[in-house]
Amino acid sequence: MESGQIFQEDFQLKIGIIGSSAELTTSEELVELTEELGKALAANGHFVLFGPEPRMSSLPTLVARAARMAGATTIGIANGSARSEIFDGEAASVLIFTDSGGGGSREVVLVNSCDAIIALGGGVGTLTEICIAYMNWIPIIAISGTGGWAERLGGQFLDERRKFIIEIAKDAREAVELATVLSERARDLRASSRST
Repeated sequence: MESGQIFQEDFQLKIGIIGSSAELTTSEELVELTEELGKALAANGHFVLFGPEPRMSSLPTLVARAARMAGATTIGIANGSARSEIFDGEAASVLIFTDSGGGGSREVVLVNSCDAIIALGGGVGTLTEICIAYMNWIPIIAISGTGGWAERLGGQFLDERRKFIIEIAKDAREAVELATVLSERARDLRASSRST
């Protein structure tokens, strides 16, 4: 690696999964989608980042569990400290605690650690994560048919600056393909902007 070079050619991408708490939106179709997404992320050799919850499951946790079972490294960015309880903590290969009780700090750490994010449904926490990604030029892929903010914002720019559009994926395979392509494109743009 050359001095100042940030990425190696064989660098594994870190894909963040954001979305709804399972008790709010889980259906058989969504559970199946989370399994397909986790397996596709693992098959592509990506790290999977997500925000585990203290008292309930969530769509991102289901994706992480499926990815870990398929051999991926999964990284849970959690509120609280190492003594905090996490629902289904075994979905994460590694847990990183932000020593926060919520309100945005976990979301900042999670999103800014990712090369791209994939959104499934989502409430206010997901909206916060989408806004952080948009402000920081981190590609966002919304899976259609999952409801919430993913459904509302897919295919849209977030504001009049029109930085980039939130891409829509029709299924898990397409979401992973878009995350891979857009991550690599964003990495190339950052590298070229540093060299000029």
